Amino acid sequence: MLLAQVQFNAWLAFVWGDCVHLDCDHPMHKHGLFGFVCQVGSDIAMALTFELLKAVSHAIGGWVASVQNHEWRLDHDHAAVTAHVALESFGKIGAFAILAFTFVPQWDPPSSEPDDVLLQRCASHWSYALVGPASLFCLEKRLPQAKRERVFENSLTGPFVVYPFIEILMTAIVPFIANRLDVLMRETTLLCSCCDAIGDFVSRFLATIFVYDCDSIGCLRFTFRGWPYRNVQVKRHSGDALESQGQSNQEVEEMVHDALRQAVLRPFVALDELLELKLNFLSVAFFLPCRPFIVVPMLLARILEGHTDLSKLLFIARRPVPTAAALSHRSQSGYVAIIAVLSVVWSVALSLVTYNEKLYLWWCRERLWGLTLDCVSV
Repeated sequence: MLLAQVQFNAWLAFVWGDCVHLDCDHPMHKHGLFGFVCQVGSDIAMALTFELLKAVSHAIGGWVASVQNHEWRLDHDHAAVTAHVALESFGKIGAFAILAFTFVPQWDPPSSEPDDVLLQRCASHWSYALVGPASLFCLEKRLPQAKRERVFENSLTGPFVVYPFIEILMTAIVPFIANRLDVLMRETTLLCSCCDAIGDFVSRFLATIFVYDCDSIGCLRFTFRGWPYRNVQVKRHSGDALESQGQSNQEVEEMVHDALRQAVLRPFVALDELLELKLNFLSVAFFLPCRPFIVVPMLLARILEGHTDLSKLLFIARRPVPTAAALSHRSQSGYVAIIAVLSVVWSVALSLVTYNEKLYLWWCRERLWGLTLDCVSV
């Protein structure tokens, strides 16, 4: 999916924007403001793809842990977290590793032939039949290495510049608005009954997607039929603890309603927040040498997320039950050690292969190409 997004960005720039002949990197060079809007929309789409893949990897990690059938809950959680982190990490760097080590490097001597001749040579490749002249295989033959490097660096904008803010929007701001909208529509009645029914349904639908836990709220049943805990009556016994504290029936009923509202929210998972720190460390360690500018929006996003996480804990998500921190410490320390070692290998590979303008002169380039293909296929 990420390669498809990168391929679409290449089509925007080099086919629709004609940057092969205009010596540019973005479609706005030819189409102006409309080209800029299309480029930004493509980056936002890639960021949303990252968010979707995050949910998919979380589900796969839980399935992998359940298949292993661990005896202890701690071992099950550790297996789920390990699988989730591994899938997220490979998803973060996999597509860009393919670009960095197959598309960007100068594996063959630079060609001085006209663009029409180079285009005819790649016309027989299967990728040309799918996407035409925008095929990455064709662009690798038609573009000089400096421009291919800019294509690779520009492809990092969506995942590492736009995505951190999209994540804050989708996990904190939109759920907060959806929750407030559901409460507002539940407590008010519009003058038009038709508008009131449509507003209730839309608010419940958004709350089901972004706010509530389906197992607690009833999912589609809540979407179509509304709040399940209506007309709740509290029966008190004489001499109970609350009565001895002097609390009235109204205060007790309000306490019960608060507990029900808290119970239907999605739980606040501290390990998911820790996962964001892991992936942030991965992004900085691997891609900061390629595009140093990404550290600025990532830092701003981390500062902003520190405030939104507090509101998420207090108002948007169900407050968690305190548990032991052994799993968090074990996964964090192991992940940081692995990424610290792999980032050195990655940096050396970028210097020797990706940004090496004389790679085609090396006597061992064929062996390096074979090793690259083996790593990519794995």
